[in-house]
Amino acid sequence: MQKTASPFSAAFREKYDILENIGTGAFGSVFLARQLSLGREVAIKHLAPKHIPNQNLLKRFLREAKVLSALTHPNIVEIYDYGIDGELPYLVQEFLSGRAIDEFLVDEGPISEKRAIGIGKQVAQALRCAHDKGVIHRDLKPANIFISKEGNVKVLDFGLAMTSPEVDERLTKTGLVIGTPGYMAPELFYGKRATPCTDLYALGLMLFEMVSDQRPGEDENGKVVAQKRLSEAAPRLNAVLKKPVSREFENLVASMLELEPAARPKSANELLDRFAKLESVENPTE
Repeated sequence: MQKTASPFSAAFREKYDILENIGTGAFGSVFLARQLSLGREVAIKHLAPKHIPNQNLLKRFLREAKVLSALTHPNIVEIYDYGIDGELPYLVQEFLSGRAIDEFLVDEGPISEKRAIGIGKQVAQALRCAHDKGVIHRDLKPANIFISKEGNVKVLDFGLAMTSPEVDERLTKTGLVIGTPGYMAPELFYGKRATPCTDLYALGLMLFEMVSDQRPGEDENGKVVAQKRLSEAAPRLNAVLKKPVSREFENLVASMLELEPAARPKSANELLDRFAKLESVENPTE
């Protein structure tokens, strides 16, 4: 394999053998590397040099590392190290082989109720861990949910996670959008503080999308219409599906998409209980 040029220092490359660039976005790049001391493959994410002077983006990047270091769960991406190499902030985490849900849905299209329940359950387990530690993700979306080749789910990207009112206020009053509009709960459009129910709403949107290839509150071009998201109840799943799902699953998704947070499941733990009841049904739709 021809080595990929990297922005890391010679001293850094004595610890990590940089193999290839596996992704570049607006805020930085991700490299596949081998951690030489342990002989394992890792993913190294760094903040693009042009963004380093932006103190808010720098704080968000480093905060993601600190949040992940406090969350140990099979359904949350594991962090191994983080720091600053020269002036370059970096984060070393487990290397995942598979696809994010957005890529998965493009390749395979809508999935069965049974499969959606399996994915939703694993995401809810990750959320229970995070919420129990006082962490609200705030940016759950298909691009941040990874499915390994073995079918294991990992929640990624805690860069917008809220851990306390003080941190939230300091890092979000700059005018940056908190979350991705296509998966934002109504309360976030109003500028209200996120709660665990905010993450459950985003998961409800993903469940709806996974089985229908549609998202409530969008126009015919797939763009979110804020007024729809804020004032119109989501359609019932079976009203938009050719092959119906069970009434129990339809009711669960509808409850997760309630406009008022208080009307949604109260916690990830309650959601897991409801998933368990769905799994006990003899013939969930395949």
